[in-house]
Amino acid sequence: MEMAAANHYFKVCNLCESSLCLNEDLHRKLQNVLPLFCQHLVDRCTDTGNGLELVLHASIKTTDELETWLQAYEESSKITLRVARTWPDAGQKLLYKKAFRCQHNTHAKGKKDTGCPVELLVTLKRTEFFRTCSAKAPRLSRSKDPHMPHFPMKVEIKGVHNHTVNTAAALRYRDVSESVVEKFRDLYCTGYSPAAAYQLHQYDLLEQHGAEYLRISGDRHFCPDKAWCYRLYYEIFNESYGTTELIFEEVRQRVEKLNSDLLSSVPTNEEKFLAVSQISGNFITVVCTPLMKRVHRLIKHSAELVFVDAGGNMDSHNLRVFMLMTHSPAGALPLGVLMLPNEQCETITSALHLYLSLLDDQCFGGRGAMGPVVFMTDDSTAERNALKAVFPETVMLLCAFHVLQAYWRFLWDSKNSVKQVSRPILFLFVKSMLYATSDSALNDIYHMALSDVTVNSYQKVRSHIQALYERRFEWASCLRADLPIRSNNTNNFCESAMRVMKDKILHRTKAFNLLQLLDFVITRLDEHYSCRLIDAANNRLHVDRSSRYVASKSSINSESIRQLDNDLYEVPSETKQGIVYCVDMSVGCCGCSAGNTGGPCKHQSAVMLAYNLSSWNFLPTQNDTGMRRLLHFIATGDTTVSADWFAALSSSASMSSDGLVQLPSPISLQVESATVSTGDNVLPEMIEANQSQVDEEILKRFNCIADRVRELYRSDPATYGPALNAFCQQAEVATDSNLQSALHCFTKYTGAALALTGRKQLKGLKNIGVQPTAVARRKMAVGGRKRCYLGRPSHLSYAAEHAYSKGKGSDRRNVLPKRRAPHSLATAVGNVEVLGRTHSQK
Repeated sequence: MEMAAANHYFKVCNLCESSLCLNEDLHRKLQNVLPLFCQHLVDRCTDTGNGLELVLHASIKTTDELETWLQAYEESSKITLRVARTWPDAGQKLLYKKAFRCQHNTHAKGKKDTGCPVELLVTLKRTEFFRTCSAKAPRLSRSKDPHMPHFPMKVEIKGVHNHTVNTAAALRYRDVSESVVEKFRDLYCTGYSPAAAYQLHQYDLLEQHGAEYLRISGDRHFCPDKAWCYRLYYEIFNESYGTTELIFEEVRQRVEKLNSDLLSSVPTNEEKFLAVSQISGNFITVVCTPLMKRVHRLIKHSAELVFVDAGGNMDSHNLRVFMLMTHSPAGALPLGVLMLPNEQCETITSALHLYLSLLDDQCFGGRGAMGPVVFMTDDSTAERNALKAVFPETVMLLCAFHVLQAYWRFLWDSKNSVKQVSRPILFLFVKSMLYATSDSALNDIYHMALSDVTVNSYQKVRSHIQALYERRFEWASCLRADLPIRSNNTNNFCESAMRVMKDKILHRTKAFNLLQLLDFVITRLDEHYSCRLIDAANNRLHVDRSSRYVASKSSINSESIRQLDNDLYEVPSETKQGIVYCVDMSVGCCGCSAGNTGGPCKHQSAVMLAYNLSSWNFLPTQNDTGMRRLLHFIATGDTTVSADWFAALSSSASMSSDGLVQLPSPISLQVESATVSTGDNVLPEMIEANQSQVDEEILKRFNCIADRVRELYRSDPATYGPALNAFCQQAEVATDSNLQSALHCFTKYTGAALALTGRKQLKGLKNIGVQPTAVARRKMAVGGRKRCYLGRPSHLSYAAEHAYSKGKGSDRRNVLPKRRAPHSLATAVGNVEVLGRTHSQK
């Protein structure tokens, strides 16, 4: 039956003298190779053992049918053809004529080139000739060829493949099918990164083909390589966003279009959400989306405390992305995004002024251009000076973790010559000062440190502690009691926001250029935080039950809580008899150590649950319908959702919330500036007094290095000439940010580490590396700084293969080496180890 069906598609040609006899074996091979949608007349057919040499005629009459035939032939024969020669196709007799070669016969010699002699010649003759007068019917061909007009296409296949055909080594070079290309295009348009799309496609193939996955995954026609995935990704975004090199007019037009698109989602037509300017030929772009503006106006914490941090390595130009974040019970929420070419003070100041042009008097919780009460940053002088210049009335605080981190690295710096045994002792002094409970305790620890024998044996350490003490108003915990920091002493909210940006928004793949990065910030970043707020409004936010933002029951008896005034309560201590704390629910403060700066504590939680109250310090409970509706409004800007949707399970327990969402008026905070005036004035005066001296010293040292390079070049031009020329070429095209990074890393990574691996770097693979911070948090050991996907841990993790393994030496599978520089500060101090670097790839 199969041979009878095949005879319908191909048979021996009886129009010419052919002595061919098609046996069962040839029938089967022709059926596996020839397309089965047209008829074939086989003139000659020879089985070479590694392919067929044949001459045939086919019932193909148009070029479209011919192209379909060639594509079907490549899929069935599993070979890839390349054009070798062409003939004019506008002749009187020929409609199409081309010669094809096997792809393993290439001009550029490489791994896949075998000099394969196979050639395929395709000729399509005209069967109809159209007359000049369109009214007349076309004239049929008068050719004396016996195959005309029913079999006008002739195919000649010559030569024998000198390589394997149906093996993984040959199929890995096939072209990717059109269906796979379309699938990847759709995945990229829906937000998949190249790595994620490639992994999803592999899973789909495994589920679809099962046991045949081995053969399918080895065929590039169905399973492309990862390099191809990245090339297609950047090709698509090149079509959408143009080249990586942009001109100011292109960026300005895109910003105007995005502004008009965002205006359609808000009731007013007078707001701006993006702005762009140009300084020294570089672009400064600022973003404050409708969601960010609602956070400005409706989250009261935006008037109190704002976290600022910068990250890079997110696009091809390595722009510095500054994120302004505030905190809330639902986690960190964005207030704005600044995209700058560098981290110079002048650039940051210009960007902040441009950012202020997008805001109104209701932003920052009603404080407007005054900004928040407190900014918390790391110790970046340019960033802090720019913030102080634009927001002179705000208080500048330092992240406690970054202070300790910088001091531990200072102790490990070889220039300071601190012995290893002395480092934990010296570190303990600064840590005790930072966490001192009172001003007097801080002064006592400071004077104790200055009189300590270990401190006095290192003059540089003593001077460093003295300089830190002068800035104690910026980092000491006991001097922050009058500030609304709400128990936030670190910049962790911004650190987590940077991880969200690189992991969940960019999927660890660099943006193509500034325009694509803008699109990601406006769409994906807003969607991420909007979904988080909606989950909080639906009581579906996944948080740890032990989180301080979850109001949980304690052993405090609700009957022992006494109400003193409308919002004032007296709560007994849970552990200490006879001690009571005063809780003010209107401000969100408590007399205990955890809540004295406005942070959440168990006493506020007890009052909230006992009296069925709402609080900004905790996630809304099921009964807090008003707060849940407010979070939904901040996420979407929609007030049309019925209040019944947010009703509690039991109507008797619900809090009263009449009408639609009532936007709370911004809370004005009165903070005594005298508490920080001393610390704010010390640093600018020191900078003005010493800046000129420092500049002269740095420039003098730089000139000495330049003179040394000149002498080396003059003494041996043949050796140092090419190196100096390469340096000049790179420096001429480098941006300010690139030069800053290069100067920080100069001579640190020489030694051809990449060359030692024997691998060539692929230019198209533009991934964002994972910080050592993320590596240190992993529950399983994974080598390198690549992104770690979720799922079952690998058997090749850094440990013995099984707990019961008794092997020794090489029998034990300790695959990954021990890390020499952990990022955990507590681990580094406890083990007296150096702390891993993070800011070079931040």
